[in-house]
Amino acid sequence: MGDFGNYTCRVNGTDVPGSTEFRPIDWQQQAEIFHGENEELRNFRTAVFCIIIIFAVIYGVRNWHRNKLRQRDQQMLQHVKELCSYDQHGPVNYEYDMFISYCSHDRDWVDEELVTKLENEWNLKVHLDIRDFKPGKPIVSNISQGIFKSRKFVAVFSPAFLKSKWCTQYELALAVTKHLSPEGPRDSMMVIRYTDCPIPDYIERKFFLDWSNPACRPYFWDQLKEWVGTSSCQRDDNTSDGDTNQEEV
Repeated sequence: MGDFGNYTCRVNGTDVPGSTEFRPIDWQQQAEIFHGENEELRNFRTAVFCIIIIFAVIYGVRNWHRNKLRQRDQQMLQHVKELCSYDQHGPVNYEYDMFISYCSHDRDWVDEELVTKLENEWNLKVHLDIRDFKPGKPIVSNISQGIFKSRKFVAVFSPAFLKSKWCTQYELALAVTKHLSPEGPRDSMMVIRYTDCPIPDYIERKFFLDWSNPACRPYFWDQLKEWVGTSSCQRDDNTSDGDTNQEEV
């Protein structure tokens, strides 16, 4: 046997031709290799864990959002049933002449043009969200009760209106359920196209008023007044005459 690193093999006392070199293990080198492989494994496990956490969070948020939508839809279904059952309780004593559905983006025109004409000039009682919604009551309940208690429904269409879930998925959906159903009151729903935007087919088949078209504006107010008719509701003094009464006091 020669050096520490060289060995000679013998079989039955005869040397095996050539010598085989056996080198000692470099434990430091092996430890570095093992440590490097461990680090890669740890990084891989960390990445997999993070991916699992991210997917779990996304799944949880989607489920939470889905459950919230389901609860809201169930509330809406309940209110739809209430709206559809009005014919089973005899004639409705309406509290308002009109419920106006609009997007807050179009509030200036609604307040300054539409409501001013309806209340101040035509002496109608209008249901407005910012004025007539009951504090502390769910929004869907306020919407359904407002529509239920109004003999007419007007939707002010615009691109902002069509993007609003409250306007399209709740107010308009409830109104369609009540006013366009076979058992619903006749000719009690109207769409006003305030700015240029698409009109759904089921509404376009009925006549709608087009404020966005300058050619239609000369006839707009007369057509709206003819459709609304005269008021059948008891008006409160504080709806539109509140400022006048305060000045007189």
